[in-house]
Order: sequence, then structure tokens, then C-alpha cells
Amino acid sequence: MSNLLKISGTVATKKIFAILFVLIALHVTMFEAHAAPVLDSSFGSSGIVRIGVPSNYNKIDAILVETSGKIVLAGGSVINSTPDYLVERLTANGSPDISFGTNGRVAPRQYSRFMGKVRAAEQASGAITVVAGTGSGSVLPVGTVTAFQLEVAGMLDAGFAPALAAPGIANTDIALGIRPDGRLLYGTTTGRNAILQQTMPDGTPDLNFGVRGKIEFAFPPWELSRQSDLVLLGDGSVVFAVLAAQNLRLYKVDAHGLPVASFGTGGQFTYAVDFLDEFGSGDSFSLLSLSDGSLLAGIRESPSMYFGFPRGSLLVIRISSNGLLIGANNVLAEPGISIEFCRTARHQCIDSAQ
Repeated sequence: MSNLLKISGTVATKKIFAILFVLIALHVTMFEAHAAPVLDSSFGSSGIVRIGVPSNYNKIDAILVETSGKIVLAGGSVINSTPDYLVERLTANGSPDISFGTNGRVAPRQYSRFMGKVRAAEQASGAITVVAGTGSGSVLPVGTVTAFQLEVAGMLDAGFAPALAAPGIANTDIALGIRPDGRLLYGTTTGRNAILQQTMPDGTPDLNFGVRGKIEFAFPPWELSRQSDLVLLGDGSVVFAVLAAQNLRLYKVDAHGLPVASFGTGGQFTYAVDFLDEFGSGDSFSLLSLSDGSLLAGIRESPSMYFGFPRGSLLVIRISSNGLLIGANNVLAEPGISIEFCRTARHQCIDSAQ
């Protein structure tokens, strides 16, 4: 069972959406710093919409607020022991958008037993692009990518089939971004390197970006790349973040995929993440761009057990617009509590996993 909350900030003027999950000892609350939260009574029932039917399990990873004001939720679902993706659209007042799929919900039948964080982006046409790292096979899964596009009414676009680099099996969080003209950015980690790809709106490679639409970033032989995320900046540049074993690495490239030399050292920023080991990766990781141009990265520290419940903390790192460290803070989380920050206009979140 999960609940979607809409919060009005009395300090900040933006509306904020939050998800509260109640699953065993897990609670997730999303909020925006410096905003005094007040539930918006015009949304759902006293500011709350319950999401949980018809599935016996829902996992919502992305909140997308469309230009129309409608709210798209993307994640995973399990119905009768069969896993699938979940895309649901609500009207601005929280009621199901009956013009989308079946009573506002689409299960696109893109089955996957192993599914990473689901990302979503809106095209100018109103189409919704969804991407996630996946795995195929039951014993030793092979990393793959599932990417599909839903038209405005929730119908699958059969012609959308981008050729994307497959991630390593442990690296199933795929970064996703969209440019104003509809070109799509995907970030993938394959273990020994990280790959940033750009495609045209129809999924074909953008030949004006990198080499045939692709840029690869190599890692030292002893370091394995893990999760990835990206932010698209107003000048067309991209910051691609990769969480590797023992290091967070940020790469900044311009609109054509060339390194921005003024960012960090030759276009790269590195921060040592001491709590990670060779196998631990902090399986929740996100990057945000703030209004002053600085960047905020959040990494979940690998949890320990506390009175039978998982306990961890959230490492928050702030980086200046030119790639210099502003500061880092390890925010302790309560036992069994997961914290997630999210801006409603973006799909990126900072999530401290359970």
C-alpha cells in the first residue's frame, strides 16, 4: 500500500508531492528543504491519494508533473506473482485520469524479474518515455535495458526501440534526461566504465553527440562503476554522475558531448566515498541541480541492523557549479526509515533506502 501526498509550502510557493509507503518497517517521506509542509486539501482526500489497487504490490520510483498539471507515477507492480512496470496518471486534483490507459493506469506488459529504478520523462507531444535497467535469466542474470514510450492516451509506441548499452547486472539504475527538443539522454554503467548516450526523440542515435551518439568514461582497473544519474542544465550541458566503488564521479560535457574543462579537473569531479567497499554500492543514489547552479548528490550508506531493523544514513554532497566541493554531511536516518528528496519538475530524487 502507498499514499501520494500533495503539500503546499508556506515558505516556498511550489507545490510538493510526496509518497508515503507503509511496507513492513519501511516508511518513505519526500520533502523539499526550507518549505513548511501543509497538506493541500484540494488534492485527493485532505491532500492524500491512496495508490494500491489492483496490485498486491506497487513500487513508485518517479513522480513526473506534466506541463498540463497532470501527475505521472512510474514504477513497478506485481499482479498474481507476475512483475510488470506501472505507469499511472492522475489529474491535478488527484483523481485517476480516465483518458489514460485503463482508469488512469497502464501495465505495459514489459515483464522483468529484475528491475532497477524506473525513470520517466515527458516529450513535448505529451508522450511519456520510461526506462529502467533490467536483468534476464533466473540463475545468473544478464544486464539489459527496458525502454518504452507511451502515447498521450497510454498506448505503447511500437516504433520506439532505442539501441542502448546494457548495464552490468549489479548496475540497473539507468539515468534519463530529456532536452527541450525531445532528444533523450541515457546514462549507463557497465562495471569497468560508464556510458552516456543521446538519441533523437524516436530513439535513433544522435550523431552530433559524442561518437555516434555515445561517450564512454573509463575507470581505473580496481574500481567498479555502480549506479548513475544525470542533470541537464539550462545552457545545454550535462552533468553525468556515477557512483563507483569508493568514489563518486561527476562528468560535465557540453551540448555536443565535449568535456567542459572549467568544471572540476578537466571536466571531472571526484569525491571519495569511504563507507563503500568493493561489493557495496549504496543502492540508492541521485543527483539534483539547485537554483543557484550548484549540485546536490545523495548516497545511501550501506545499512546495519539495529534491534532487528535496517539502519543506515544518507550522505549528502554539495558541489559548486564549477565542480568544487562545497560540503558534505552524513544525515543519520532512524531505524527502518527511508528518506527521499524530490523536485516535482524532475524525476531525480535522493533516496536513502530502507
